[in-house]
Amino acid sequence: MERVREITSGGANYALDATDNAGAFAQMTKALGNMGHGALVGAAAPGTESPFDIGDLLVTGINISMVMQGDSVSQTFIPKLISLYQAGLFPFDKLVKKYDFADINTAFSDSEEGTTLKPVLVF
Repeated sequence: MERVREITSGGANYALDATDNAGAFAQMTKALGNMGHGALVGAAAPGTESPFDIGDLLVTGINISMVMQGDSVSQTFIPKLISLYQAGLFPFDKLVKKYDFADINTAFSDSEEGTTLKPVLVF
């Protein structure tokens, strides 16, 4: 987050957290610049808490959105994503790593460590 703040001269205008990692979410809030907008799209388990300093963040004026199912209309959005992928403009497959079900613990560990963004278990 310090590097993000450095290369953006004070913090990112926009940030997206899709990791399902409470620590990454807290870092995203700290990487935002004044009046920045962050969005959480990871589906954390109920009861997951993320530590952040309310007093420090309050003076930044940041905005955090919780995004449910992409806040989109799936009948139009999914075909659009498919066409973008087919055109080579949305390489989502580079964000996904597949794991055999027997390697479920490795998938969880890799996700927690940030080794992979979206682990997918294959049965």
